[in-house]
Amino acid sequence: MIAPRLKGKLQQRQRHWMMISDALYKQVLYQTRTQYEALVQTCEAQRPGWDASLRTDMDQIVTSKEHVQGKMRALVLPRAEQLLQASVQPYVSSILEALMEPTSRGFSEVRDVFSRELVEVSKNTLNGGGQEMLGEQMERVSMLAFHPVKMQSCYEKVEQLNLEGLQQRFDISSPAVFVQRAQILMRQQMDNAVYTFEHLLNQSLEGQADDEDLCKTIQKCEDRVLKKYDYDSSTVRKKFFREALLQIIIPYMLKHLSPSCSPVSSQA
Repeated sequence: MIAPRLKGKLQQRQRHWMMISDALYKQVLYQTRTQYEALVQTCEAQRPGWDASLRTDMDQIVTSKEHVQGKMRALVLPRAEQLLQASVQPYVSSILEALMEPTSRGFSEVRDVFSRELVEVSKNTLNGGGQEMLGEQMERVSMLAFHPVKMQSCYEKVEQLNLEGLQQRFDISSPAVFVQRAQILMRQQMDNAVYTFEHLLNQSLEGQADDEDLCKTIQKCEDRVLKKYDYDSSTVRKKFFREALLQIIIPYMLKHLSPSCSPVSSQA
């Protein structure tokens, strides 16, 4: 509903959309986190009373729980395993391949963009200006994750994500939700890399009076950041693939298990 109403050139619309998406994500995260923390505090305050009430009936609760779990497992597990083996497992590799290739290219492009930006910083610093020029350069680098033009090549890589052939089978309305989530994660990883580089560079420059080894210092900091980025981005991608796979498979399985399990469960 928002995207069609954005005006301006393509890059300007994309920039506004990314800013809106990021602001919305942070707002929802803030509100849900606040509500969650309030709920945790409420539960903790009520916990002593619950513990006292539950302790007297614990044996009966555990027995009832195990009984219900056993009946549910006996009803659902055979059908779920059959559905999983026949209709899901043969397509898991195709789903992961469709997700992994464009997403991995996008994260690799983030790495390249970050590295190219620091090459420019080193060149400009080497040509004169020293630490004073470096400070001006870092002001520009600090906003790299939110620069729509420089991040565009990263976003374009993941926009190639295509679930054609799988969308109809698993009733996926659009891959846009996975594309947007991947783009948010790429922007976060770029922002983290920039922040870490700034932190390491500031530490390295403390007490360094001359500018002779400035480029070497930048290179050492970059190497450390890229090593950390490779590890962090790999972890983030694995989590993204796992969550996306579940987001595709679980609704499909629930939809197909519901007709066969619900009547039996109601009779039981």
